[in-house]
Amino acid sequence: MATRGWRRSAGGLFSNLLAGVSSGRHRLRLAVKFPGRTLHKASQMMIRRANQADLPSILTIYNEVIVASTAIYFDEPVSLENRLVWFEQQCARNFPVLVAVEADHEIVGFSAFGDWRGAWPGYRHTVEHSVHVRADHRRAGIGGQLVEALFPYAREQGKHVMIGSIDAANVASIRLHQRLGFSTVAHFREVGRKFDRWLDLVFVQRMVDGIDVQAQ
Repeated sequence: MATRGWRRSAGGLFSNLLAGVSSGRHRLRLAVKFPGRTLHKASQMMIRRANQADLPSILTIYNEVIVASTAIYFDEPVSLENRLVWFEQQCARNFPVLVAVEADHEIVGFSAFGDWRGAWPGYRHTVEHSVHVRADHRRAGIGGQLVEALFPYAREQGKHVMIGSIDAANVASIRLHQRLGFSTVAHFREVGRKFDRWLDLVFVQRMVDGIDVQAQ
């Protein structure tokens, strides 16, 4: 099965990824001041920038979401190579990938943002974000903290708007984004298909410098 394949792939490449990461890059620090230098602390959880050694954990969370939900419009799990290419592209563009790390160093969620309609330069001040939390850690506020932690990076890069694309049936995610100041700006009917059914897609947005009160 495809699921077993990506697990074998993750195991096969994990040692190679670890070889490229020094032990010092794994140390967790406890304050937030500047993007990329320090960590966000919430109770026993830290949010920090991801490194290549985190990719197997990111892959596990990502593929869990693919297999079990319509939050990602992929039909099959992806490989570790797929996530490595994505991560390298993020780094090349200086786009953040953040991970939520528990006290035992377990990664329980991640977030990122990237281009929105990147082929068109007029959209260069807008980014689209994603956030995914491990199934056994949902509804604990981790997703919201991961999204909030993206905003300092967006401000630092001069971004103006952050957009999210959410499956319309994912009411919990829509409400989470509303609590963070995002407004629903579009509802597309039956634009996706997965699990033999048509899927609606909702777009939410928030101004990077503050809540978009006009659209509330």
